[in-house]
Amino acid sequence: MTALLTHYLTLCKEQHIHKDEAQIEALKKLDILSQGLLNSTLSPSFPFSLWTKKHLPRGLYIYGGVGRGKSMLMDLFYEHLKKVQKQRYHFHEFMLMIHTEVKHLTDTKGKNTEHPLESIAKKLASQTRVICFDEFHINDITDAMLLSRLMGFLWKKGIVLVATSNFPPDELYKDGYQRNLIIPFFKEISEKLEVYNLNGTQDYRRLFKAEKERYFLTSDPECNKRLQAIFDHLRQGSPVISKNLTLKKRNWLISKYAGGVAWFQFDEICGQALGASDYLELTRHVHTVLVSGIPELTEESLDRVKRLITLIDVLYDREINFAASGAKPLPKLYIGQKENDLFERTSSRLISMTSSFQ
Repeated sequence: MTALLTHYLTLCKEQHIHKDEAQIEALKKLDILSQGLLNSTLSPSFPFSLWTKKHLPRGLYIYGGVGRGKSMLMDLFYEHLKKVQKQRYHFHEFMLMIHTEVKHLTDTKGKNTEHPLESIAKKLASQTRVICFDEFHINDITDAMLLSRLMGFLWKKGIVLVATSNFPPDELYKDGYQRNLIIPFFKEISEKLEVYNLNGTQDYRRLFKAEKERYFLTSDPECNKRLQAIFDHLRQGSPVISKNLTLKKRNWLISKYAGGVAWFQFDEICGQALGASDYLELTRHVHTVLVSGIPELTEESLDRVKRLITLIDVLYDREINFAASGAKPLPKLYIGQKENDLFERTSSRLISMTSSFQ
């Protein structure tokens, strides 16, 4: 058994992760890719294009639902990939870097007639053999066109791509503006990379139900411990990180995220200028939302009341698990009048959501 699989099975045993056959199959593919990269690295280095390029392995594109463990698999692959130049990026961070580099090269072009993206590809190719993308997703036609051209240059230079995504290549940028212009790029992804569907039978609603916890907890000494238990149970051993979501050219930091579970303090999710589109973006990345410390809500906090109502509406419609703690029991939480009817609906929806888990 390889070190990669051994590491995974150790995590299953020590961190109580459910052993998942689809994850094991993905790791086997990553193992083969790792060995192929190592072999090509140890091959004759002169000239690169005449020998090594012929023997480069295909990259790998792993897609699956939120919380399927894609980032964990990428962590393991990246950690165990030895003696190979490698770079790893969150996809949005990578695109931000590319936009910045393009602007810089365009502003300082001078007599250089080389295309800025080709210059960037040369620079990347001098630093790495493998580029790993977390959360590959396209929601902007400009990004799509830019990436299509850049990847063309990188593939010509023998760069291998490994990516995780919530969507298969042929569903990227689905129904997006002028999508027909970049369909050839999506087809090229499927040609250059092996596409693997990380399907599985893990049902996070059942895991949520297994906690036997109420969805709404009043502030008592054990409240945070109980939310922590839910968080730890559902993250299934995934590392706890802070995660940036890109929302229309701005960032929203999720300070506590792991394995498809996001845990917020109330003001982090309802105390800043967020709306339905932002909460919808959140649902692309989570199967469960936890919120701590919902205060007593009055007319003076009407904006926060409205955001909480919108949040619950979005989570309800998208069937996202939800648990929270509040200063008072839910029926007594809002003591105003202006949004009383809507808040009653929110209470009803929360009761309906919890009845699915009990």
